Amino acid sequence: MLFQLSYIVKNRKFAIDYFNLINQKDMAKVRGAVVVNIEGCKGCGVCVPACPTDVLELAKQVNGKGYHYAYMEDPEACTGCTNCAVVCPDGVITVYRIKVTE
Repeated sequence: MLFQLSYIVKNRKFAIDYFNLINQKDMAKVRGAVVVNIEGCKGCGVCVPACPTDVLELAKQVNGKGYHYAYMEDPEACTGCTNCAVVCPDGVITVYRIKVTE
């Protein structure tokens, strides 16, 4: 196992190409859906840079407390990775994963 891991680390490009090949063939396509509790969001913006696909942005509108809340700017790009929910200090983000049928 240690040999395999060190081989993959040394040959990172090979490992990434192999992983992408497996994903394309064997894994189901999954999209994410981010649900933000708008009234609970304080607009700290920690979730925005945590998103690897730049799905989240802060709204120009404000919630009842006067904060700019997070919302999905580009919903089609969401992969459902849950990074935003993990880093949210108030726990107001929920991520759902949806299987995409072709």
